[in-house]
Amino acid sequence: MAAIRCDVHPWMRLDLSALPHPYFAVTGANGVFRFPNVPAGTYTLAAVHPSLGRREIVVTIGAGTTVTATFRFTSP
Repeated sequence: MAAIRCDVHPWMRLDLSALPHPYFAVTGANGVFRFPNVPAGTYTLAAVHPSLGRREIVVTIGAGTTVTATFRFTSP
């Protein structure tokens, strides 16, 4: 992730990430995200919060199955 900030307006910030695949999501207001049509395999999911950091979870997806992943962030 690359942080891009405005030199004039300190509240203006962008976290940029270039990914070599089409599987990414921004959570909804309820924190839910989905990756449809992911091929079977083992993957590392990463969730990034601008002030609470990064969390990773390894998941294994079988053909035609659905997996639920829960990321927990705690405030300092």
